[in-house]
Amino acid sequence: MFSRDGERGNVRGARSSGTVMYIDGIKVTGSSSLPQSSIEQVSVILGGLPAQYGDATGGVINVTTRGPSRSFGAGLELESSEYLDPYGHNRLGFNMNGPIFRKRNERDEVTGSVLGYFIAGEFTYNKDGRPFQKIIRAQEDVLEYIEQNL
Repeated sequence: MFSRDGERGNVRGARSSGTVMYIDGIKVTGSSSLPQSSIEQVSVILGGLPAQYGDATGGVINVTTRGPSRSFGAGLELESSEYLDPYGHNRLGFNMNGPIFRKRNERDEVTGSVLGYFIAGEFTYNKDGRPFQKIIRAQEDVLEYIEQNL
């Protein structure tokens, strides 16, 4: 359904333009790549589309991103295949979240956040983007025999 760069494929046999994508309720055209750590929920609607998605003929992909939290937090993700295969796929993801303004009650206790932030990013590097292919070539005498007899 998605390619590596976030482009949509076809859903239910419709053209790729028939698949509509929404991120946090906003229709997205063009590239829709998001860092993996910023996605909270993905829902895919394939049939019986509600009226609010009237221009979709194939399907709807609805993505909800993560929001700020009441406390400060951060995360780091590292994914590597350096020691498992010759391609050297590496991905580094990070995220940070927390409150900017907090809501307090009468006893000056923090009860929630009024305004906060969530920042995420991702970096991908492939040492070799193509799989290793072993080329097998026929020996010269076998190749001559095939050429003369076929």
